[in-house]
Amino acid sequence: MKQLLAGMRKFRLDLVSREDLAALSPLASEVTGIPMIHKVDEKVFESILS
Repeated sequence: MKQLLAGMRKFRLDLVSREDLAALSPLASEVTGIPMIHKVDEKVFESILS
């Protein structure tokens, strides 16, 4: 858990929000309402390119 938090540059669990998470499977995305990883990446790439 510490390594995941460090990778997000958030060193306490209370600093993590839903926007920091991404689902790895369609079922997880459907159940949690968290977008799939490729959808999150699309937003990041679009913001970099524009």
